Amino acid sequence: MTPIKLKSVASLMLLFPLLLSGCGSDSSSDTENSTSSDTSSETDSSDDSTDDTAYVLYAPLSSTSTYLVDEDNNQKYEWTSDYKPGQVTYLDSEGYLLRTGYDANNIETNDNSFYQTQPGFNFGGVVERSHIDANTGDTVIDWTLNYQDDLGGDYNVEMPHHDIAVLPNGNILMLVWVRKSYDEAVAAGRNPDEMTQDDGILSERIIEVQGTESDDGSNSWEIVWQWNAWDHLVQNQYADEANYTDEDLLNFPNKIDVNYITSNTDDIFHLNNIFYIEDYDQIIVSSNTYSELWVIDHSTTTAQAATSTDGTYNKGGDLLYRWGNPQAYGYGNDTYTFLNGVHDVNLVLDSSASNGFGTFLMYNNNKQETSSQVIEITPPIDSDGNYTLGSDSEGINNLYGPFTTDLAADIGYQENSVGSAEKLSTGGYITCDCGGDGRAVWMDSDGSVIDEMDPSTNTTGHSGPVFRLYQFLGSDDEIQGIEK
Repeated sequence: MTPIKLKSVASLMLLFPLLLSGCGSDSSSDTENSTSSDTSSETDSSDDSTDDTAYVLYAPLSSTSTYLVDEDNNQKYEWTSDYKPGQVTYLDSEGYLLRTGYDANNIETNDNSFYQTQPGFNFGGVVERSHIDANTGDTVIDWTLNYQDDLGGDYNVEMPHHDIAVLPNGNILMLVWVRKSYDEAVAAGRNPDEMTQDDGILSERIIEVQGTESDDGSNSWEIVWQWNAWDHLVQNQYADEANYTDEDLLNFPNKIDVNYITSNTDDIFHLNNIFYIEDYDQIIVSSNTYSELWVIDHSTTTAQAATSTDGTYNKGGDLLYRWGNPQAYGYGNDTYTFLNGVHDVNLVLDSSASNGFGTFLMYNNNKQETSSQVIEITPPIDSDGNYTLGSDSEGINNLYGPFTTDLAADIGYQENSVGSAEKLSTGGYITCDCGGDGRAVWMDSDGSVIDEMDPSTNTTGHSGPVFRLYQFLGSDDEIQGIEK
C-alpha cells in the first residue's frame, strides 16, 4: 500500500506557481509545496514557439461542469462531474483538475441543519481529481474522496466547505465547520443572547487528509493532523466561563475573541480560503466575518496544535499573525481597519519585496461600499518565518508590525459574498465580479482596470456566480498536460 500522490496544485498564478505544500507532524514525512511561481519557470523568452494565449478557468456554481476559455472567450475544454462545485476548482502543474464537489444527495435532507439554514449554499463533502482523455475528449475521474463515506464524517454536525489546499506529499488540507451546541458555546464564553438554542455556533476545523492506494487500486483515507479554532479562544465578558481574561483583549492578539461577532448568527468565524506557505510550513486562512487573514503554524502535531506552545514558532496553534481588522482583537476604533469581508488570501513570492520573501494578495469585499478591491501587502516576516505583531493600541506598527501596503485598487464592481485575486507574470492582476455574472477583470500593475470578459457570453452557455477565476498561458504546464 502506498500513499496517493495527489499532485501539487498551483496557486494558479502566472508569476508564482502556488505554494500548496507541506505536511502535518503526524504524517510520515515532511512536505513541501508551492503556490508561487518564478517567471522563468512559466515561459522561456528565448523560445519563439512559446504560446502566450491567455486562458481562464472557472466553474459556475450552478453547473456540474468546469470550463477553460481562451482570451476571446472561446471554450477550449470542459470537465464534467456529478457534483456542483463546493466551491473551488484547481488545475495542477500536470494538467489534472482537482475539484471540490457539493455532496447534495447526502446533505439536502430534512434533518440537516446546515442545509436547512443555508439551502442556497454549495457545501463541500467531495474532492475529486480528473483529466481529459486525449482520444475521446471525455472527462476521466481518477479518484474521489467523500468526507462522509471515506472519513466517517457526520454532515449533521460537521461540514467541509469553501476551499482545500494540496500538499506536496499529496495530502489535502480541508476547511470543516463543526457545530457546537448552545450549552457548549455558553461554556466557552459566547454571549448567550447572540445565539439560538437550536443552532448554537459553528467553529472551524482544519484537517489534513492522507490517501493510500492499495494493490487492487482501491483508495483509503485518514485524517493525520488537525487544528481547531475552539482551542484558541478568548473572551472578557463572562468570568465564570472558559477562555476568560480580565485584561484588555489587545494583550491577546494570538487568540480569537469568541464574542467579536455580535449579530445573532451561528457562522461566527466563516473561513473561506486556505493557503499553504511552503517555506515556513504555515497556513493562511481568511475569515470573512472577522475581516482578517490569520496565519497558523502547521509544523505542530495535532496535540501541540491544541496548545499555545511548541511547534517551530513556539505558539502551538495560536495565531502567528493577523491582518485587516484590529477591532477583532480589541482595538477601539477603525483607524487601522483595512478589510471589510475578505476572500482568496494568497502568497506571491517576490525576493525583491522589502521583507525579502513576498507579499500577501487578497480580495477585499469592501461590503456596503461602491467597489470591492484587490489589496496586496508586504507582511512583517523575517527570514525564519517570524512575524512582528504588537499588543498595544498606539500606532499601526504596534498593531500589525511594519507592513507595507503595495496595492489597494478598486475593481469597479461591488461584491459582498465572493471574490478572487491573482497576480500575473506581467505584474498585473486578474480578479472577478464573482457573485454577479462571473466577470473576469484584468488590472494593470498600478491597479487600473484594463480589460473585462463575461464568461456567460461564451459557448458554454452558463452564466452566474463563480467562486474564483484563474488565468494560465498556453505554454504553461497546467495547459500542456490537460490531455492524457
